[in-house]
Amino acid sequence: MKCRFVGREYELGALRRLLGKRAASLVVVTGRRRIGKSRLIEEFAARTPGYRHVAISALAPQAGITPASQRTAFAEQMQSELGLPPVAAEDWLDLFNHLSRATEKTRAIVLLDEISWMGKDDPEFLPKLKIAWDRYFKRNAKLILVLCGSVSSWLEKN
Repeated sequence: MKCRFVGREYELGALRRLLGKRAASLVVVTGRRRIGKSRLIEEFAARTPGYRHVAISALAPQAGITPASQRTAFAEQMQSELGLPPVAAEDWLDLFNHLSRATEKTRAIVLLDEISWMGKDDPEFLPKLKIAWDRYFKRNAKLILVLCGSVSSWLEKN
């Protein structure tokens, strides 16, 4: 059972204002764990008819989680969320390219949840995300790409 969403009208208003833009939006949502960052984006998506919501979450950091396992989890979630055939998970740029192509002709709210966990041990993650934004994602004027994370220091540094 989903709980009723209460409050956060200021944040929802700021997100709603993005819908009027004529360019893609890149949004960063930070804050400590368990305060409702992802839930805020889910609620925004639920209140935004005509937009597709795609949510991809990182694997929580623990022994044995590698950059390769993060890419595999990303690929599997992307396939499931978007109904894609199997996608190779060898390279972040390829994954981001698949994601952008699957959302390029639609209004979409894409949430990359706990992004600091996705990229913390992979020096190629952030540079390839920047390339993907510059080359692919920002071409869709109706895309809202949300980077969400609880490790604020990592997000601010990067």
